[in-house]
Amino acid sequence: MDIIGSIVAFPFVCIGWLIAGALAGALANSLMKSRSGGLISNIVLGLIGFWAGNLILGLLGVDLVRGGLTGFIVSILVGTFGAAILIFVFGLLRGRKS
Repeated sequence: MDIIGSIVAFPFVCIGWLIAGALAGALANSLMKSRSGGLISNIVLGLIGFWAGNLILGLLGVDLVRGGLTGFIVSILVGTFGAAILIFVFGLLRGRKS
């Protein structure tokens, strides 16, 4: 892809990240029976969860699919996994049972 194509596609990629983050955060909150702070907190939780999930899976040597619908679905699953771990860890740190 050339530079112009990359510049034009960038906003759509960011929108995809926000949608995947919101879905992953909402799924993690639902799975962990956590109280959600709303859409923004779900997006942040999902994006940080995606980063944490990728870090953990990378340390385990797991290579993930990139791009397309399959990559989007994998992103949501990894984000949910990472966000659920974050909710659990923060629950432990705050002294509450998760």
